[in-house]
Amino acid sequence: MSSVMSPDPIVKPGGRHQTNVSARANALAERLEKGASALATFASSLTEAEWQPRVPNDGRTIGLLPEAIYDGVGPGVTTATVQFNHGNADVIGGGMLADEFIVLPIIFWARQLPPDLPRWGLAAKRFMRENYTRVIRVTGPVQEIPSPDARVTLDPAVRDRWGIPVARLSGTTHPETVRTATFMQARTRDWLRAAGATQLWGKPPRLRISGGQHQAGTCRMGNDPQTSVVDRDCRVHGYDNLYIADGSVHVTNGGFNPVLTIMALAFRTAEHVAQAW
Repeated sequence: MSSVMSPDPIVKPGGRHQTNVSARANALAERLEKGASALATFASSLTEAEWQPRVPNDGRTIGLLPEAIYDGVGPGVTTATVQFNHGNADVIGGGMLADEFIVLPIIFWARQLPPDLPRWGLAAKRFMRENYTRVIRVTGPVQEIPSPDARVTLDPAVRDRWGIPVARLSGTTHPETVRTATFMQARTRDWLRAAGATQLWGKPPRLRISGGQHQAGTCRMGNDPQTSVVDRDCRVHGYDNLYIADGSVHVTNGGFNPVLTIMALAFRTAEHVAQAW
């Protein structure tokens, strides 16, 4: 038998297969058009408070550069400095400064458009088409100050689908955290101006409940069982065989993303478990 494939196209012009493909393509196009129309209708109904993202107090600023700075490599940070991590006058702590992760277009639409730009319509589409590669977000995740008013408790009334009480967040960030974040935001603006940004935007830090990103302190480490959950080896006070190895044992995360610290502490905890058991 010959192994040479037939030169005939799989889909012949005017054939049954072409008809089926065309029908599916038309149906898909119709669904996409309806979806886009529904998204535009939804977006037009949102107030500014609803479409503005809820972000942590990390002193972020967004800037529009005259040239494209999107490298297409990503997604992580490409440039960072620790010049302002410690030793800043008149504020407690500090943090690193870094350019943010490369974002998907839908996240760009939700988080990085200028506040005076409509979130739908021709103006929004034109801005995204022309400036997606020229917008950069510089951020500084500050060392948050522990606050006794910020709590994570079990809700006495609300339960999830499995009947387990859900977590309830209460309180706000510490006022000193807001002051530090305001200082860091000023540094992000210095960075972007020096880089030649033609437009800057970003909301000022404020007192708010902090939830959803790098939480710490709910099982804090310490020597006193009255004021902490785990000891220096991450073992829960009063138990011989119960350990915690995550960000909850941190009193504060410092001015960096905590993942490397969490990993190092997990190795340290695992070593102690192996030695003790």
